[in-house]
Amino acid sequence: MSHMWADYYDSRKDEIISFESDGENEMDHDEEAIMVDSRSKSREPDGLFLVEDDDNLSDDDEMPDMIYRDDPTPLTSPKSRQQASKFSLNDHSMPYVNNLHNLRNVQPEKIKIYKFRTVLCVVLAIFATGMTLGFVLRAEEDKYMAAHPKPGAPVNSPTGGSSPGVPVVPGGDSEAADTGKLGQVKELLIRHAVSSSDDLGTMGSPQWNAMHWITLVDEAQMPLPDENDKDAVYKFVQRYVMALLYYDTNGQAWEHGLHWLSSTGICEWLDFVGDVNHQKHNTGLGCDADGNLKILSLDYEKMSGSIPTEFGLLTTLKEINLAGNSIEGSIPTEICRLKYLEIFALDQNFIEGTLPECFANLIRLEGLGLGDNLMTGKLPLGSFDNLKDLLINDNEFSGDLDISKLTFLEVLDVKGNSFSGTVDANLFGDLKNLQYVDLSDNEFSSTEFPSFFFTFPNLGVLDLSQNNIQGELPADIGLNTQLKYLAVHSNSLSGEVPYNIVNLQNLTHLNIGQNDFIGRFPIQLSRMTNLDVLYLPDLPGLDAGRMPDDFITLDKLKILSLRNTNRNYFLPAEFARMRHLEYLDISHNALTGGLPVAWGTDFLYMRVLLVNDNPNLQGDIPTTFTKLGALGQLFIQGTNLGKSTLPSLCTTMIRSQGSQSIFASCENGRIDCPCCMCCSANDDKCGANLMGEYDANWDAEFRVGQVPSSR
Repeated sequence: MSHMWADYYDSRKDEIISFESDGENEMDHDEEAIMVDSRSKSREPDGLFLVEDDDNLSDDDEMPDMIYRDDPTPLTSPKSRQQASKFSLNDHSMPYVNNLHNLRNVQPEKIKIYKFRTVLCVVLAIFATGMTLGFVLRAEEDKYMAAHPKPGAPVNSPTGGSSPGVPVVPGGDSEAADTGKLGQVKELLIRHAVSSSDDLGTMGSPQWNAMHWITLVDEAQMPLPDENDKDAVYKFVQRYVMALLYYDTNGQAWEHGLHWLSSTGICEWLDFVGDVNHQKHNTGLGCDADGNLKILSLDYEKMSGSIPTEFGLLTTLKEINLAGNSIEGSIPTEICRLKYLEIFALDQNFIEGTLPECFANLIRLEGLGLGDNLMTGKLPLGSFDNLKDLLINDNEFSGDLDISKLTFLEVLDVKGNSFSGTVDANLFGDLKNLQYVDLSDNEFSSTEFPSFFFTFPNLGVLDLSQNNIQGELPADIGLNTQLKYLAVHSNSLSGEVPYNIVNLQNLTHLNIGQNDFIGRFPIQLSRMTNLDVLYLPDLPGLDAGRMPDDFITLDKLKILSLRNTNRNYFLPAEFARMRHLEYLDISHNALTGGLPVAWGTDFLYMRVLLVNDNPNLQGDIPTTFTKLGALGQLFIQGTNLGKSTLPSLCTTMIRSQGSQSIFASCENGRIDCPCCMCCSANDDKCGANLMGEYDANWDAEFRVGQVPSSR
């Protein structure tokens, strides 16, 4: 469901380029004065300060003193921070005035000595000036060479995201530079527990690179902050950590430059780019009116590497989106310090390990996206009272899923994990805001079908497939106009398919196959005229009977599977009236006769047709099938369909999909069919190696773009 999450997150990205204060954060000066006054009586002044400990970390975590910007006041409230740095000309000039006064009273015989000393001082001053000028020129030359490298040389002053991993230090001697500003920056970063001494001292490490860049390469040349001005220190740390992120995630290989490491402020490190869905959106950084970092959005940027632990210092962050990259490693516990975090998205990466226990303390979190990673263990959801979107699909999480207290939850996607427990009202009963539920491919169980889901007023998507759900579909399904997607396949459901399933009148996707249903074929499904997708495969317990002619009313249908449903008799020519069909699977039945001529003239959108393993099908393939320009795969193995039309059909199908598009039986020797794959009659999986299980693959392919989003 990563696309659904991307759509949701895209709806919030416009905030990136909005640097104005939110309306809810505005206050008049009197209110701000009262708040500041009340704060000053209870704790240190607002801004950066040293923190001995933080209850966001677990008891086992030991953190050094580190910078934290505790700001319960509105983050966008204007704050005046002026430096009182006035110099008295009289105070500074007094030593020179006294010297002149003394010179007036010296003895004449000492005048020559004073003259000699004066000349010597002038000479030394000229020499010192020359040396200083030389160093300045050397530095300027290094800066110019860094900005204008020779062809093939590394770029040492990266702007716009095209840079190397190691910046060049002007002067070439980092040890000597430690005695100047570089040493001061290093001391600042260590003293405030931004980065460790070992990391900063290891040449070529991301921390070393970031420190050298911000000190010696950065064209902005941000001044070393006064440590009493905690806001200035925080701004300096923001810039350093963003440079560190660049070096720690192979920034020179990012998809877009985003003006990263340019001379502008970090709030301008963003761009308007297209994502994998070719939709334009803002990518990069977003700040509030005071320049505090609020949004970090770098999804699908081809990032690699790991998340720096220094992220925990960006305490004003509200949204982090690093989805769709190749980030490895685990989630650092330092993320738990981001008390204002609302969105955390790491979908489609290579994140390992468990979710830190301290994540339960991020009580402002509204969206958590960890889908399609390698994470394990239990899920510490704690008291996520504000959580609306939980997307952790396709990981290796296990244990019980305790979501009963997440009363604001709207989107729940835990597909493809190893969660267990009972799906009942105790777990879901109070989650009336749910709009999207996917519990598929887990180890959930239930002795009766959880029919309470049909009463949720806003639920649009329900997927309970590939679990151990037992019981019968309820006979009293009430009228429901919200549910659009229902999948319960691959469970142990029994009984008949109830007639009242038609009360789910707005369903577009229905998959109830691979269960233990018995009785009459559910012909009532022909009344569900909004269906795009209908999967009824592997229901051999249904009463034997002919193909359902009434299904021709489903004129929106694109995908239909009746595989192994005990169907017999002739193929109905009327099926061709379902003109929008792209995929039809009627294999593994007892059908008779031949392929209708009308199928070759009216199935203009048909891409895959499976009639295989119907041994009583016979006759030539109608010549009209050569007009099916979209047809890519035709499965006729395990039938007695004639082969005379196959060579001419190959011409059409090769033009559509390439070679080996027809899968046919070869009992009677070699067939004259250049695009055929020969299959044995007892090989019911012939051709499946190309696409795996056809129904499952088509279901997955279709739902990527068609599952209705709750956003």
